[in-house]
Amino acid sequence: PPSSLNRIAAKAPEPVVVSEELFTALRRGVELHAITDGAFDITAKPFVQLWRTSRKLGELPPKHRIANARRYVDIASLKLDATNRTAALQKPGMWLDLGGLAKGLIGDEVVALLLRRGITRCRYRAGGDMVFGDAPPGADGWRVVVPDLLVDVPGGEKAPLSFLASNSAASVSGDVYRYVEINGARYAHVIDPRTGVGVTERRVACVRARHGVDTDPLATAGLVLDEDRWRATLARLPGAE
Repeated sequence: PPSSLNRIAAKAPEPVVVSEELFTALRRGVELHAITDGAFDITAKPFVQLWRTSRKLGELPPKHRIANARRYVDIASLKLDATNRTAALQKPGMWLDLGGLAKGLIGDEVVALLLRRGITRCRYRAGGDMVFGDAPPGADGWRVVVPDLLVDVPGGEKAPLSFLASNSAASVSGDVYRYVEINGARYAHVIDPRTGVGVTERRVACVRARHGVDTDPLATAGLVLDEDRWRATLARLPGAE
């Protein structure tokens, strides 16, 4: 489709003037790539397309196709010019994907719009991404329950993660619903942009932070990184947990 995002790819390597909203998303995508040590990458669209085909066919992508796609997954080749508000992909054939960031960013904008209209008690939700305004009347926050993420509770038992949130954001990512089984292995819909292969470890990640534009990518990174590296990543963003 002739979207602004796809025009950047179609015009590569020429710079393309983009909207302020799109430029903000691209710039934060580059920053989150650095924060997550490459576990989140908005240039990983070639890998994503391969795995979408694999899910339909029930077959692993051929190794030579993964190797070819890897040539076009390169965040360093995305050049952003804040002065002219342009974006350029220096390698023709590259493709951008904001699927792991846009819902959170949109949530931030929706809640900000409601606040400007005087609607302070509000909640935005799109799939696993949530952004909150003030708490509902008579409550300390909006209740969030993650049924697929069991945590220890008093008494030595386990129960679904549950917490209250207001004036903040939260995102949940996992392989509970979107995955494919090939040759006895389960591959999540989330692709490790460093390898081009779908995540195979069973994980559910939940992140809380101030903004949805951050929780959305960080939850995705939680499926890619091991827990120690993921917690180290969260420590780089003040207020994230």
